[in-house]
Amino acid sequence: MYKVLSGDLPYGLRPESVTAYSIVSGDRPPRPINPTADCWLSDTVWDIIRRCWNEAPRSRLTTEVLHQEFARSQLEHEGGTPTTSTGRREREL
Repeated sequence: MYKVLSGDLPYGLRPESVTAYSIVSGDRPPRPINPTADCWLSDTVWDIIRRCWNEAPRSRLTTEVLHQEFARSQLEHEGGTPTTSTGRREREL
């Protein structure tokens, strides 16, 4: 996702050993700033990306949660009402 939105590799052209050290040290790529990212990278989407990079694997988003978060993000962008995992609108609950 980062590459698609930024047009760059997350850690540039660093050697693999330097990239691995950066990841283990908690270094994460900065939020990209370019026309593509400005169009598609809302604060909500950037938060989703950062949560996927959590150092603790069990704290990273599952595919089910990713799907829910992106659906919520799209609805927020479109001004709709997010739904729960059962498909019910949150206002109905």
